[in-house]
Amino acid sequence: MKERKLRNIERKYNIWRNQSLTEVKEIIKQHMQAKAQRIRRFDKRCKFYKQNKTFKEDTKRFYRELRKKSIEVNETPEMQEIKDFWSKIWKGIKTHNSDASWIEDQEKTNEYQGQQKWIDITKEEAELVIMKFSNWKAPGNDGIANF
Repeated sequence: MKERKLRNIERKYNIWRNQSLTEVKEIIKQHMQAKAQRIRRFDKRCKFYKQNKTFKEDTKRFYRELRKKSIEVNETPEMQEIKDFWSKIWKGIKTHNSDASWIEDQEKTNEYQGQQKWIDITKEEAELVIMKFSNWKAPGNDGIANF
């Protein structure tokens, strides 16, 4: 009975008897990680479809559910905390070479171009453009779906 179970496991995970235990563990670990990723994708997609259905059926309920998960900040962080946080993030990044010749060349080419004219956008114009978007299309760079 043990031998049959062992053969079934070997066949299921494509394991050979001459493999080391670490190789076998690694193979099984990779299988588990792949399955976990599929489950996460499935859950995310189910949530997306559920939200879409809720939005179509009852928009008010949809927005109420979104508000339930809001992050509450009891007190604003101090300025020093903010500076420390961002300085740790930007610390490892190198700045550009300000003496590079291509920067001067680019500045010269941009000199001849005039200032860009500012066009005022009214609230009504923005609303008209937003209303033309289709609901629940793929999100852009900001990661926000249109609805």
